[in-house]
Amino acid sequence: ISYLTDIVNPNMAVISNNGLIGLIKDTFYDTSYVKLIKDIKFTVKIENDKGVSYGVIDGFYKDYLILKDITDKSIIKENDKVLTTGYGVIPKDIYVGKIKVFDDKIYVTCQNLKDIYYVSIIGNKFND
Repeated sequence: ISYLTDIVNPNMAVISNNGLIGLIKDTFYDTSYVKLIKDIKFTVKIENDKGVSYGVIDGFYKDYLILKDITDKSIIKENDKVLTTGYGVIPKDIYVGKIKVFDDKIYVTCQNLKDIYYVSIIGNKFND
């Protein structure tokens, strides 16, 4: 048994109690490397009382994730929750952050990546 390499695989999601942190990049006998949320391109959904809109997290600006390719900007409001869609390797409905609008652009807050003490690793049923 090679310990971590038997139970932790690349592209498994890494989360904390404040939401998504990143994805497993590499796994070794007793260590795993994580590709942080700010360095991953993935789809998200924004749900509120007006409906659902989808977008793509693609990059990082100051302390915010950059939200692009939004399907319906008209329904998005400041502080709406942003969740993962489940498309691709990241499981569905993992909290990412909240909508933040400034400079006429839409961003997503994310947790302070320098202030993480405990994480959980979860897989998508489609990960192999």
